[in-house]
Amino acid sequence: GGGVTIGGGEATVQWEFAQAFLRKCKENFIHTAVDTCGFTVSEQAFNVLAEADLLLYDIKGMDNEGHIKNTGQSNELILSNLKRLDALGIPIIIRLPLIPGETDSDENIEETAQFLSTLKNLDRVDLMNYHEFGRAKYAQIGLDYTLALTPLTDERLSEIIGIFDKYAIKTQIGG
Repeated sequence: GGGVTIGGGEATVQWEFAQAFLRKCKENFIHTAVDTCGFTVSEQAFNVLAEADLLLYDIKGMDNEGHIKNTGQSNELILSNLKRLDALGIPIIIRLPLIPGETDSDENIEETAQFLSTLKNLDRVDLMNYHEFGRAKYAQIGLDYTLALTPLTDERLSEIIGIFDKYAIKTQIGG
């Protein structure tokens, strides 16, 4: 089958192009997906997400203060947009970055699973384990890579999957 995924940065920032592109794909019976952080502040940007056949939607933490600390933005609009999109019946794959010491706590995982269990169109959750793929990119542009974190172990990833299992949420590692 295949299809097209619009990513970015944030695809909805270029909402005019993204919307025209999605519509052209649909006219040609091409399945569409949009990869988003969900921080869409305009109705035009939201409408881009609403036109997709599938959403790849990032959740970077449920605690609003931690979300602001880690991303510079509140998660309130992101979670609100997710509920609005779910109500439209669009299939959703959640992408959950697991950053040691930031987003991997049992409390955050439990709260995320509780929230996601209320969605009607959740296809699955993709656990995105921390990695250092950006280290080479930093070196290429002359910056020091200062994060000194260790990816979660397979045992810890299994524990996290177990939390989602309690809520009957299909979960996989990677995406």
